[in-house]
Amino acid sequence: MKRLFFISFCLVIVSIASGSVVIGQRYPLGIMPSGIVRVENGYGTYYVTLVKGDSEMIVFDSSFKPVTIMDAVKNDGVNDIIYRDGKLYCFGFFSGRLVVIDASGYPGRWKKIDEIPTSSRLITGAFIDGRLGILSNENELIVLDTGNRTILKRYKLPVTALTIAEDSSRFYVSLFYNYNTLNRSMETEKGLMVFDIDGQLSVSLDIGKRPSYISIDGDRLFLVSYMEENLKILNKNTLKEIKTIELGRYPNYPVMQNGKLWISIVASNVWEPGVYGWEIYS
Repeated sequence: MKRLFFISFCLVIVSIASGSVVIGQRYPLGIMPSGIVRVENGYGTYYVTLVKGDSEMIVFDSSFKPVTIMDAVKNDGVNDIIYRDGKLYCFGFFSGRLVVIDASGYPGRWKKIDEIPTSSRLITGAFIDGRLGILSNENELIVLDTGNRTILKRYKLPVTALTIAEDSSRFYVSLFYNYNTLNRSMETEKGLMVFDIDGQLSVSLDIGKRPSYISIDGDRLFLVSYMEENLKILNKNTLKEIKTIELGRYPNYPVMQNGKLWISIVASNVWEPGVYGWEIYS
């Protein structure tokens, strides 16, 4: 039986003065590259790409030339990484460990400095003042005090959540799997759950089928729904809906930059590769 391996590339896109966009260099990354994290320390600016299929991280310098490959998390099956205060926090899906890497020096000297077991398969997380809100594949929100390595709270969610965002005092969790596509029924009416810094539930909202991604800008909360193909804008403080904007087919991967929200749209047929568009909201 043939095995298929999908190899993607890191594209460096440069915008020149005339306003046109050109493709720069391409680097083969491996199996399932996922996202780029910007790291700034006393030695410069670096970009870390997580390659999920190979369970390693490739570090590029500011001109996107590869500097080093880190395989310190080879056995953890890392699903996501966050950079915070000179450290990379790696969420181990296979190992159930939060792996902490000192990224304060030159990349060749970055090293693993801690492993915190959680007994859960970790997906991603968000920080508030030294507390890390972690989503797990076991339908949990785990609140971890990173200073003393203590799990303060495990909250059982109705279904698995894939995205989490934070402000200065609250975690916002979207329940992507609240709708069952097989039997076309709601697993739970709740789509958005809001927790305080201690992991206590503040409020939960009916927000539609499969809310996908959360972005926060000032007092506004932006919630993209992959299935309902819309963007809901809420007042972050009152959680009252400001407006709903209908999007194109299968909106994905929103990016917030300088007060603008960029959303990639699959135009007409999800099986036709390379058919994408962008919708921008400010």
